[in-house]
Parts: sequence; structure tokens; C-alpha cells
Amino acid sequence: GTMTSAAVHASFDDEWKRERALSGINKPEHIGQGLKQGVKDLGKGFFKGVTGVVVEPVKGVQKQGAVGLVKGFGKGVAGLVLKPAVGVVDLFTKTTEGIKNTTTYFEGKQGRERPPRFFGPHRNLQPFSEDESRGQEILKTIKDGKFMNEQYIFHIFINEESILLLSDKNLIFAEGNAGSNRVKFDWSENINDIQDVQTDGDKIELIFRENNTRKVNIETSELKSVAEKISDEV
Repeated sequence: GTMTSAAVHASFDDEWKRERALSGINKPEHIGQGLKQGVKDLGKGFFKGVTGVVVEPVKGVQKQGAVGLVKGFGKGVAGLVLKPAVGVVDLFTKTTEGIKNTTTYFEGKQGRERPPRFFGPHRNLQPFSEDESRGQEILKTIKDGKFMNEQYIFHIFINEESILLLSDKNLIFAEGNAGSNRVKFDWSENINDIQDVQTDGDKIELIFRENNTRKVNIETSELKSVAEKISDEV
């Protein structure tokens, strides 16, 4: 609710905010998941609150010296109160949501009926596209939300085993297929480090500014189109 959001904002802990935003993407489908997610959030709240009393002053000293120490101490003390309190609220919220969704779960509703709608580069709402929405969802959730603040450009599934995904900042390669919700991160490259993109047979060759190369096997008729899309962003 509004008070919880205000408490999270008052903590001034961007990492914790990101973790909670990522946690909020996965809604509990039944009471079991609700309890599991709620207890996990509660544990994180207490852990972050207690350890923050030490961690935040240390971070502050490293960034701003004595002034940072004072700020970090204040931030840590605030977190000691706010984070466990938010964790308690999250436990209640997730459990309640799990109870609410239990009936529909056993009636055959398995998770989200479709991924969230894709938004364009300027946050303009797009006509619903299952493919683009799926790619955006993968970008926001892969590797514990590392790329969640980046803008989705496009993705392609390769050999029904892998996925190549392009955002406005990174080229990401992962293991997974179009019919599965399980996607495992493999590697990523910042697009600013890519100097050139070339095709070599059924491979895309990425040439980096430090004279390194990486080849990606893509057996598809869209090989040239994929290479051009990557080139447009680098």
C-alpha cells in the first residue's frame, strides 16, 4: 500500500527497492506460494534491517568519509526499524494474495494468462504482442532482475534451446525455449563495447573494441535481420 511504499522510499536503499520490485513480479498462485514468498520477504526484511546497521556506515565511509559515516549510520538505524516492518506487511500481503488465488489455481489457472503488455521506447502503450511481451518479461526477470531497468528491443529463440535478447544497453544470451518459463542466464555484453557485427555462415560474429570476438550460432533465415538489429543499436 501507500504506507509501505513510503517506508521503502524512506529507507534510501536502492538495492532493497530493486529486490522488492522483482519479488512483486511473481504473484503467488496459491496459499502455499503465498506463505513461502511472504516468509522469504519477512526474513529478508529482518536480515537487511539488522545487517544494515553495520553495512550502511561502512558504505558511507567508502563513498564520503566522515560525512558518509554519519549518513550511513542514520540510514542503517532507519532500516533497522523500517525493513522488518515492511517484511511483516509483505508476509501478510503475500499470504492473503495466495489465499485469494487458491480457488482459481485449482480451477486450472496456472500462473499469469499472458505476460505484461510491452511498452515502447518512450513508454507508449503498444498493441498486445505475445512475442514482444514475452521478451520484455524475460529481460525484466532474468539474472535476478539485473536488467529490469533496461528497454527491451527484440529477442530470438535459437535451435529451440537458447535465446538471444537485445536491450538498449546489453546483448544477452540465455538457455531456454519458447515453450518454457525457465530461462537460465549465460552471458551478456554491453552494446557500447561492440565495435562491429558481421555474419559468417550461420554465425553472427561480434567484434569488440578490445579486439576480442564472440561468435553466436544462429540457424535461422532471420540471421541477416538479427545482425542488422544489433548493428543499429551499437
